[in-house]
This record gives sequence, C-alpha cells and structure tokens, in this order.
Amino acid sequence: MIKIENLYKSFNDLEVLKGLTLNVEVGETVTVIGRSGCGKSVLLKHIIGLLTPDMGDIWVDGKNVKMLSKSELYKLRLNIGVVFQGSALLDFLSVWENVALGLTENQKITVDKAKEVARQKLSLVELEGVENKRISELSGGMKKRVAIARALAVDPLYILYDEPTTALDPITARTINELILSLKRKLKITGIVVTHDMESAFYVADRIAMLHDGKIVFDGTPTEVQTTDNKIVQNFVKGGGQY
Repeated sequence: MIKIENLYKSFNDLEVLKGLTLNVEVGETVTVIGRSGCGKSVLLKHIIGLLTPDMGDIWVDGKNVKMLSKSELYKLRLNIGVVFQGSALLDFLSVWENVALGLTENQKITVDKAKEVARQKLSLVELEGVENKRISELSGGMKKRVAIARALAVDPLYILYDEPTTALDPITARTINELILSLKRKLKITGIVVTHDMESAFYVADRIAMLHDGKIVFDGTPTEVQTTDNKIVQNFVKGGGQY
C-alpha cells in the first residue's frame, strides 16, 4: 500500500502541503481532486522520490521513500508507472521506442524483445498497428494512450496519473476514463489519479480525496462525495472546480 503521513512541503515562502495524510490500499484507485495549483502534482512527485518532504513520511510497500538510497529508490521506481500531464512523449522516437523507453534505458533487453513488449502494451490500450508511427502523427487521445502504455511497460504494481484528461475533448476524455477503469480490472494495479475533472473522478475512483489548503479535507466514496455536507467539497463539485 501507499501511506502518506503528515506531509509538509514549501517552496521558498510558499507553503504547498501542510500536513497531508492519505492511505491508498492495494488494488484500489484513489482520485485526488482539487483546484489547479493546490499541490496534487507535488504529492505525486513525493511518492516517486522526485521531491523530499520538509516534514512527514511517504511509505510504499513498507519502505519509507525519503530514507531510501539512490539504488533502493531506483528499484522502487521500477514498480511505479507514471502518466505525466501532457504525456511527455519524445517526438524524435517512434511510438514503440517511447513505450519501451523504461525497458531499454534500465534493463538489458534486446531490440526485438523491447518491441514485442511495446506491441503488447499498446494492445492493452487498444492501439494496435501504430508502433512504427511518429508521435507527431498521433491525435491527443492516442498520445495519452501511448503514455499509459509506456507506464505499463515495466509491469508496475502502482500507476500514477497526473491530470489524465487535461486538454482532451469530452468524448476522448471519456474514452481515457474507460481505459483507466478497464486496466484496473484487468491488471489489478493500484492507482492514484490527480485531477480537477469531476466527471473523471467519479468515473474511475473507488475513493475520492479532496486536497484543499495543503491538506486532505475529505476522503470518501464517490457517493459520499455527492452527499457530503462538507462545504469545501460541495462548492468544488458544484462549481466545476471553482471555489
């Protein structure tokens, strides 16, 4: 599981996280909602050790992330797939090379084997036959699927989605939501989705956690989010992200 305890993080004089606590159980998908700039992406960066907390602890599979050596952190990251906001694909590589990047950079693997793994993961996201295309030939929705396939390439135990439906039209966004849910059911991967898209949050989540003023101010099921009398949550949900 992922366990986050009393997490604090500031950048110069800007306090972003102010005692955030959150648990993510094995096999569930937790969506973290909150307005843009509230610290959702900062939270993800702490989980994979890209940022170190000022105070507090992040535990992944019983390991305290901030206490890990570089080699231990490297091993931990091999169990975590990340789908970055904007997809973060490399235009100078083909689709399959993007998908297999984590394998070719971090493992001893032949080109043929890497390409085969890429094909398998592209099939999981319903993108057969595109492995030799350039990134510039793909639509926004296809790029997002490639990014998800890349996150799956190392067979992770966890997958972190950073605003997976940002900049997508409603139909494409719904397709990505369906894919996230489908992958959870097929692969039993534990997931964290950060978003301010409430349709996405309700669709994919087992639990929804509201991040506000640096803390989790509500944590419950999608039904509980819709019925809570918590004014911060109500205003966010009814205002489409404005509160």
